[in-house]
This record gives sequence, C-alpha cells and structure tokens, in this order.
Amino acid sequence: MKQLSTAMHMIVRLHDGDKLVAGLEQALRESYTRSAVVVCGIGAVKDIEVGTNMGAGEYNKHKFAGPASLVSLSGVITGDSSSGPYRPHLHMMFADSDSKAWGGHLFAATVLGAAEVTLLPINDSRLTRKRDDKHGIEALDF
Repeated sequence: MKQLSTAMHMIVRLHDGDKLVAGLEQALRESYTRSAVVVCGIGAVKDIEVGTNMGAGEYNKHKFAGPASLVSLSGVITGDSSSGPYRPHLHMMFADSDSKAWGGHLFAATVLGAAEVTLLPINDSRLTRKRDDKHGIEALDF
C-alpha cells in the first residue's frame, strides 16, 4: 500500500494481494486520519463478498471468486480516533469476465494487480456512527 496526501485528498494505491478494506484502514491509520469519504475507487479484485441489506441488519450476501474489474467504490469510513478502530460503510460495483455488473455493500475483496482509491480525509470528531436499532445499522451521526 502506498499513499499520497495533498491539501484536500489522499490517493491510495493498493497492491496485488492487499485486502481492500484493511488497506484503506491502514492508509488512514498511517496518516493519523480519523475518518474519510471514499470519493472513488477503481482497479481489479477477487475473492469478493457483497450484500444487500434486507432490513434489520440482515444481509443477503453473495461471494464471487473473480477476477473482476472494480468499476466503482464509494462510502464513508469513520474512526473512533486517528488510529482507529474504523467502521467502514462501503459499497462497490464490479464487472465479471463477461462484463456483467454486480454490486452492493462491501464485506470483503482482495486486490488483484492494483486498486486506486481517492479519499477525502475528515478529522472532525463530531462525525461518528450511532446504532439505529430500527434498521439494524450503524448510521452516521454528527
């Protein structure tokens, strides 16, 4: 994993074999960033697990071995401090070898070759997550 921080954005390059979510959390931890908006992400992935929220925190999960093209990655990663722990809420869209698109809430994916992700760091402690028992999710709170 490599990262480049500018005045407003952090560019993260994940390498072959990196875990997508863990790699983003590592980039935040290494740059002492509390939270971030995932602006965009592209690349290639395998060993993918995504799901659809069916309500009350229940997900209909799907696993894909890959390889697949990471077409889009977005979401918000919140942290309890600038060193975590982090709570990512990420969604991804990917295309299989037949160019069929799939997507949903991201649970896991492994980088295949490379992934490039742009983050907008947020170091405001007011951005947190709070349990929404009605919907079974950890919703943004500020």
